[in-house]
Amino acid sequence: MNKEFLNDIEGSFKKQFPNSYIETWHSKRFSETYNIHFSLGKDKTEYSHGIFENDPMAHKLLVFFQDNENKPLSLESGGGLSDKNYKTLTRIRKKQGTEEQILKHLDKYFIELKRLVIENNIK
Repeated sequence: MNKEFLNDIEGSFKKQFPNSYIETWHSKRFSETYNIHFSLGKDKTEYSHGIFENDPMAHKLLVFFQDNENKPLSLESGGGLSDKNYKTLTRIRKKQGTEEQILKHLDKYFIELKRLVIENNIK
């Protein structure tokens, strides 16, 4: 397990969204994965009806372990940004590669999310 990779993902996210929720962890439940959950709200008091999935930016992502050069990033649920009319403004694209390539992909995605949150005045 590479705890540094998870810390880098959290740091990248917090750079764009310092007051929002992110949680990362390593799991061996069904298959070995890195789990990444994040939202615009910082906790359930900021979600509609206290439900994580009601956050306009709720994401649950998985990075599967296959080998060092081939780790697919996929979506468990959420995975986009919606405006107040529930129109999807962006969606995360699947990515496959090394931890460094996945981190670079997430960096760009977090920057795009922040731009859209500001541009569309999403709270």
